Amino acid sequence: MNMSFSLDDYNQEQLEAISSSKNKVCVYAGPGTGKTKTLVGRYVYLINEEYIDPKNILCLTFTRKAAEEMSHKISNVCKDNMSKYIGTIHGMGNKILKQEVYHLSFPNNYSILDDDMMDSILYDIFNSLKINWKERGITFADAKEFFSLAKANMPDGYIDCLLDRNKAFEVKNRGTNEKEKKLWDVFEAYLSYQTINAYLDYSDLVHVTNYLFRKLPNICEKWAKRFHYILVDEFQDLTYPEMEFINHLASCHGRIFGVGDPDQSIYSFRGSKPEIFYDFYGMADARFSFKKNYRSKQEIIDLSHDMISYNDNRGDVDVRLSCVKGNGTKPILVHTNIRHDEMCFISKTIGELVGKGAHYRDFAILFRTNQQALEVEEHFLIKKIPYMVYSRNAFFKAEEIKTALAYIRFMLYKDNASFDIIIRKFNQYISNCMLNLLKEKAHSKEKTYWQTLLEDYKNYEYKGRFDDFVKFVQEMEEEEHSEHFLDWCINLFYKSKLMDNIMESGDPDKASNMTQLMEMIRNYEPDNPLDDIAEQFLGYTALLQEGDCKNDKDLVQMMTVHCSKGLQFKYVFIIDFNENIMPSSKAENKADLQEERRIAYVGFTRAMEKLYILESKCGDSRLKLSTFADSFDKAHFEEIKYVSKDRPDDLPTIQYGSFVKSPFYGRGVVQSVNYKDRTCTVKFIDCPYPKENISFDKLINIVDKNALNILVSPEKIVEAKKNHPSQYQVGDIVLHSEYGTGMVLNVLEDRSVVIQFKNGKETCPIDSNHLITREDYLEYKSTKDQN
Repeated sequence: MNMSFSLDDYNQEQLEAISSSKNKVCVYAGPGTGKTKTLVGRYVYLINEEYIDPKNILCLTFTRKAAEEMSHKISNVCKDNMSKYIGTIHGMGNKILKQEVYHLSFPNNYSILDDDMMDSILYDIFNSLKINWKERGITFADAKEFFSLAKANMPDGYIDCLLDRNKAFEVKNRGTNEKEKKLWDVFEAYLSYQTINAYLDYSDLVHVTNYLFRKLPNICEKWAKRFHYILVDEFQDLTYPEMEFINHLASCHGRIFGVGDPDQSIYSFRGSKPEIFYDFYGMADARFSFKKNYRSKQEIIDLSHDMISYNDNRGDVDVRLSCVKGNGTKPILVHTNIRHDEMCFISKTIGELVGKGAHYRDFAILFRTNQQALEVEEHFLIKKIPYMVYSRNAFFKAEEIKTALAYIRFMLYKDNASFDIIIRKFNQYISNCMLNLLKEKAHSKEKTYWQTLLEDYKNYEYKGRFDDFVKFVQEMEEEEHSEHFLDWCINLFYKSKLMDNIMESGDPDKASNMTQLMEMIRNYEPDNPLDDIAEQFLGYTALLQEGDCKNDKDLVQMMTVHCSKGLQFKYVFIIDFNENIMPSSKAENKADLQEERRIAYVGFTRAMEKLYILESKCGDSRLKLSTFADSFDKAHFEEIKYVSKDRPDDLPTIQYGSFVKSPFYGRGVVQSVNYKDRTCTVKFIDCPYPKENISFDKLINIVDKNALNILVSPEKIVEAKKNHPSQYQVGDIVLHSEYGTGMVLNVLEDRSVVIQFKNGKETCPIDSNHLITREDYLEYKSTKDQN
């Protein structure tokens, strides 16, 4: 056994965990304490010291990237002697289902839905149910969140329907309002769509595997006997269905080695809860806490601990980390009055440190939501600072890659989602009217779009627009399959004119992306029949999209805090450390607020050398510093107020969050501002997408700065509405006792309204009894003052 593994590379607390002989081992490992290194050490220790066969070890990670890094590190030590069972939970579920799902009478050549395919399906469903984009009470995001909750709460019920299209989904309570009832309709249509097209989404890979194990204990036993040891990374990110999945696979040997940090549990939107970690920690046969941080300076560790220690749901363990790297400089809390100053501080600091020898890749700009990146990008473009906005699956989001994979998928499955992606790319002259006609016929016949098209494409209504597409597909089917998957893909991409279109575009990024895809296909190709290779490759790429993109270029990194998890940078800027941003305005209860604190903690602990925390009033005195700053020990940070030297003298009244009116587009809300060019991006109510580069001169500020500062007590609203019962219309400016000034985006059937507030983004529907129009309130106030 060729190994180069030394226990001398581990500290004492890591060694004790790695060599534990207990069945259930829980490791509480904070940021920078060596979680991945410890998992690798445990894996190699089992092989080297306990003589466990690698095929009997299952190693589960949270992302595909983490799995690949784990495999790489283990291969450096174990050489050829390593398990094929290193991957994500979803990847393992897929591996099991591909072999076993036929027992449930579901096809094992199912296709895995990614986010774009789900959006395509939801677009279809929303159209068929007549839910358009103006009906802001329901969005794709709402639907996806609803699906997750419904599947988690009723796994057997929904899977019964997924396996049998004739079985009705029985729900006693379909909601108390119109929105919930419509969401149930969307969910049922989505399940039907999955069944007809043999689709599974990411959550199904876990739920359906658990269902299989519950219904067929012999299958569960077969897999559980295989794994003598199960190692789990990022244990704090598990959901209850994922914990059930692990327990099924551990049911024979009962050996689970879990590593995690509940203070970094930030995925409640997908069902993860820190309580799952604490439950395992409480029942574990052996418990270890890592206290040595190898990443950050002590001052960063101390300030981060100040903040996270305010959470009171941290179990019985409060691990205070100590720095191996020693002391550095204190984190800096930077106060600015306008966004321009905030941006200037960042660019000035980066410029100074780069001048002293730092690289641009040493810097990270972290924010709560992607929308906050827009103004940073604009400022960096002006200052000529190289940057990239980091995305977990940017490569697979590229239009040419989505199209290429959709062509492969369609040739294999003839599914509706792939058809939607490629049909207009193949022939841009196929109108929406023609597509909708085809889809209506398909739905009425309960057939796929392709099946319906084959029967009907000669119909005079289609004017021959589908003829070339049908001919192309039939020619590809009739062609004798070439020996290699790569050759077949090249043929497919050229015959579909995808490659010609990319070459004609002259876009080097698109050409580079296609070259990278071809290289992936070349490297993947196993010695299997073409159909099998295509199916396996699509499954491989779908699961890859759980992972992260890696960039080694010398660029400043911009990303959300969620994307930064697991990464580290010498210098970190946390921007917009303000109330209603961090923490988010959507944090409605104590549990939400505690997760927001954990999100901030993850952001802080990415910093190795220096941490900068910035807050800006954005020209509005009501915008406050984050309440999280109340927990900071004054001895652990420095505080400065920054005003840039190149600050414009004539700052316009139009700012981020301003309510504006355009003679062309109507009323809207400013989403980002470019002070240099005196332009902004505005989300107008009657436009589906934001309008960019709108000149200040083309806009009227509906509410002046002073009017935005009006605060109205609940009692005054009740009193005012006695004689001024507001009737709300889209575009009205309203006042709310807690959220302040806002604009009505939509009025729903139950008279509740959707509001965009100055400081709180777009909200969920709000009961109109808590609101009053600004005009009615001012009229009430004027009458009262006269009396």
